Amino acid sequence: MDVKKILNIEPRAWDFIARLEPKLGVVEYMTEEKLAVDLVSMLNVSSKGSNNVLGIRDTHSGMIYRQQKKPRVAVIGSGPSGLFASLVLGELGAEVTLLERGQPVEQRGRDIGALAVRRILQPESNFCFGEGGAGTWSDGKLMTRIGKNTDGVQAVMKTFVHFGAPPNILVDGKPHLGTDKLVPLLRKFRHHLRELGVTIRFNARVDDLIVEDGQVKGIVVSDVELQPGPASQKLAFDAVVMAVGHSARDTYSMLWQHNVDMSPKSFAVSFHCY
Repeated sequence: MDVKKILNIEPRAWDFIARLEPKLGVVEYMTEEKLAVDLVSMLNVSSKGSNNVLGIRDTHSGMIYRQQKKPRVAVIGSGPSGLFASLVLGELGAEVTLLERGQPVEQRGRDIGALAVRRILQPESNFCFGEGGAGTWSDGKLMTRIGKNTDGVQAVMKTFVHFGAPPNILVDGKPHLGTDKLVPLLRKFRHHLRELGVTIRFNARVDDLIVEDGQVKGIVVSDVELQPGPASQKLAFDAVVMAVGHSARDTYSMLWQHNVDMSPKSFAVSFHCY
């Protein structure tokens, strides 16, 4: 890991790097040539090059110790972070379960229509919750930072193109998709994840973490569609990726109770002129 290069890209990464401790782990290195393509193609090349070996690499000896089973990973939230986390983990061979408290884009669109026209609010399926995240129905804006349109950003943009976005987003100064293009893109993204073997569960709200001896061992999930009241079940996982977005206040309260280290992010306001 080139720390200097990471800090040049994102100075705020120092707070995270400072907390890292030497330990056994998988060391991944992606050349700039691989980052120049979309993530699906890049990960396919990486998987072929490694013969799909899943294991733990000793950072001192370089040896890979093969795992007896695929790691089970829960990804919470199907916004951009959750979708791309599921994509990378699925392509690299993990057993991934993607959980979203809201609805898939088709039903979510109907729920948002009912809210806008008839003022009927679905608490778990609206502008904030559902497949694609909050940005899906805020007209699909893409943001890049001036001078920071790195190879990683380009890889994400090219992944959007891979799933049906117009190629002009790769060269436009202010790339823009629009909700009408995001909905079919998300369908293709979902289809690809399922082809990888990713299990996708909608209407699944994560209410708690299962923690034993300071390690996360699983999650407590509620089916928000069950009436009367949600029924909870406990699911075991080797790792949990939290990608819940900005509106899941109940989830952040739960994480706070588990003493999870959190920090506020900067707030952005957009101005629309009609």
